[in-house]
Amino acid sequence: MKRENTSKIRKLTLNEVQQESFEILKAFHNYCVENNLRYQLAYGTCLGAIRHKGFIPWDDDVDVMMPRPDFDRLNELISTQSIQNYELLSLRTSSIYSSPLAKIHNPSTLAEQQYYQLDVPQFGVYIDIFVVDGIPDQVVDQQLLFKKAFSARRKWELSIKRFGYEKNYLKRFLKVLLALPFRLIGYRYWVEQYERISKTYIFNEQDYAGVVLFGEGQRKEIFKRSVFEESVLKQFRDKEFYVPASYDTYLSQMYGDYMQLPPEEQRISKHGTHFYDCPIQ
Repeated sequence: MKRENTSKIRKLTLNEVQQESFEILKAFHNYCVENNLRYQLAYGTCLGAIRHKGFIPWDDDVDVMMPRPDFDRLNELISTQSIQNYELLSLRTSSIYSSPLAKIHNPSTLAEQQYYQLDVPQFGVYIDIFVVDGIPDQVVDQQLLFKKAFSARRKWELSIKRFGYEKNYLKRFLKVLLALPFRLIGYRYWVEQYERISKTYIFNEQDYAGVVLFGEGQRKEIFKRSVFEESVLKQFRDKEFYVPASYDTYLSQMYGDYMQLPPEEQRISKHGTHFYDCPIQ
């Protein structure tokens, strides 16, 4: 797929990115309601709904989460019932997709991420879908699950990492050498292995649940399953979306004193992504 020369096309402002993400989120919400799919706002998007009744002012993305059974149904439905003019990118819908995180994106825009990694296929302004899987009761089993998931994530990262940012040629050579076995096997193998480990425990059969696949790790991601099953509507801009009914428990575990604003110097986007008003070629 051809990569556009972004120096010749218009870059979207933060307000434009937020507005486009909001439009995708509204379409996703309507789709889930129509098809009886469970979802909740997640991470900073949930925090934005509670603290700001909208986006965190400096944030440029939208995160949602779905229990694994609902996410699987979404992938099945999408083949015959699209979400307006948006596209779902996931390991199920694209044989070359390189990320563990599914995205719903607008193909009339273009994203340029600054993560020094392979991103295929190209995508536009998006919302991320985090999948909630079952987590075992015993602490030792929880530790083993997250340890295996972290190891798989590291191998996947090595399989897609680009080291052009490394100015020291010796360090760059050594990093490329370290990554070589994982690249030769291929990123799809590693990302699929990462997913397999993450869904070891069936959501509906466990008392605990959380985001294992590309989540925040064992300390933050283990909750009672009911956190993801009981939802309430909360205002986000001029519309209401689902958040955990126990959002205080969820946000406190994620962020501590979540109603406290961070220092001004930390009020910046951490995602390093630029977006352009340009259809994907």
